[in-house]
Amino acid sequence: MMLCFSVRNIVTSAIKSCNYHARNFRGGQSTFSAVQLKGRSFLTLKDFNSEEIKHLLWTAADLKHRLKNKGQFLPLLQGKSIAMIFEKRSTRTRISTETGFALLGGHPCFLTTQDIHLGTNESTADTARVLSGLTDLILARVYSQSTIEELAKEASIPVINGLSDMYHPIQILADFLTLQEHYGYLNGLTVSWIGDGNNVLHSFMMAAAKLGVHLRIATPRGYEPDASVIREAEKLSKESGTKLFLTNNPLEAARGSNVLVTDTWISMGQEEEKKQKLKDFHGYQITMQTGKVAAPDWTFLHCLPRKQEEVDDEVFYSQRSLVFPEAENRKWTIMITGAILLAVGVWGKLTLGTYISLIAENSTNAPYVLIGTGTTIIVFGLFGCFATCRGSPWMLKLYAMFLSLVFLAELVAGISGFVFRHEIKVTFLRTYNEAVLDYNANDERSKAVDYVQTSVSKKRGVWNSHSLRCCGVQNYTSWFGSNYFPENGIPRSCCANASDCSQQDMRNATIASTKVYQQGCYNLVTSFMETNMGIIAGVAFGIAFSQGDKDCIYHPEVVEDCGRTPQEH
Repeated sequence: MMLCFSVRNIVTSAIKSCNYHARNFRGGQSTFSAVQLKGRSFLTLKDFNSEEIKHLLWTAADLKHRLKNKGQFLPLLQGKSIAMIFEKRSTRTRISTETGFALLGGHPCFLTTQDIHLGTNESTADTARVLSGLTDLILARVYSQSTIEELAKEASIPVINGLSDMYHPIQILADFLTLQEHYGYLNGLTVSWIGDGNNVLHSFMMAAAKLGVHLRIATPRGYEPDASVIREAEKLSKESGTKLFLTNNPLEAARGSNVLVTDTWISMGQEEEKKQKLKDFHGYQITMQTGKVAAPDWTFLHCLPRKQEEVDDEVFYSQRSLVFPEAENRKWTIMITGAILLAVGVWGKLTLGTYISLIAENSTNAPYVLIGTGTTIIVFGLFGCFATCRGSPWMLKLYAMFLSLVFLAELVAGISGFVFRHEIKVTFLRTYNEAVLDYNANDERSKAVDYVQTSVSKKRGVWNSHSLRCCGVQNYTSWFGSNYFPENGIPRSCCANASDCSQQDMRNATIASTKVYQQGCYNLVTSFMETNMGIIAGVAFGIAFSQGDKDCIYHPEVVEDCGRTPQEH
């Protein structure tokens, strides 16, 4: 029993230390940690700061890349179940949640008002309490924001807002992920909302300023956003230095914008208002004529389902339309939101992988040594329990011998971990130099280099908010000797400002030196990896020495005494 408590305390301390380093690791502009979000509900983006929203977006992009492009399997939600409460039907939210959670090893349970007693024979509060004991997470798509808030208040598990009359935060994460993939950045973009001041717009207004996005809004008179949301958005805009503009003129709102967005004018449950709304919204349809006053690179978003009065076919099915990638991204944002709110270790699984991929395979043995040692401890522990129950002296002696062997193995594992920490520097310097010299922007190692350096990769929009904002090995001059530089210059992933980096500039060493990050990646990456591998080695040492104080190791006579029956005492 003492051994179990000792091991548990050491592992707990190690996890806390790992989480501390995760919180304090500077990934470009912000500090991130999956643990900061664990156990929280996701009701509105108003409750999340800039770093937390960027964290969700980065991990969603990374998860999408790993599962879709690399075919990896990440059972982050193995053994977890999610209750999907749907008062309002949906194609995208339902399919995204069910397929997404299944991909992560979880079990989604779809529940409509025909399946449960929510708000009729059973109160919302009681439903929340019941589901808290039966499932691990609740995603609710409801008519009223008060319902989602009561579920979150009464539940002891995280609650995700899949849609309410006030907010639609999951949709906005998908929208910003789509824009990040397309443009390669978000900060400085201008988004124009043309249509109803509804729940989707409210969520846009709660997130845009936090991501450095300017927002221009055009609604008919009487359909403006909620006054409290406007006040909060104005405050956020002032704090962030972004611009918030409201008007009743669609063309005025669209002027100079990078993104034109609209949504359904007649929401579910508002069918009786259709005739009046079509009259009130005359002139608000988005067409190519609207796009003429927008920025040259303008794109279009719509969360679907779409009606032709909102946007014509020419825009909706054009190359400028991002609506179908946007619909797919609902899946990835729901997946990562659920995983982060629930899973322990998401940060570690998703963060260290890229750095490890740049290091030779023989440098990754230490974690596997510890996994093997951990399995051995479990087997020997079960044998010890069995020996104690049987009261067999010879079995307890054998168990004491096993503990001695485990102690030695853990000591070796701990030493290996600390040796591995220093081996990283030598190995990484060599392999990262090779990766830079042989960089071609297409193979996996080249993508890993881009991924480490900054937020833009060869495939438009593999966004990495854990980026180190670095360039080259020791500095950007490392690229001058690469095979890539003569024809292409320094990679765009080195650019401090992605929107101000042309290939012509990157081929000119003098101009490029003013546009790229000045710090090299070698020291930043090795420092980060050493910190985290040190934690692993520390756990091994801690577990080993926690066993060193056990009487049965150092005092075999106690084993003999332990094996006696009460009558023999």
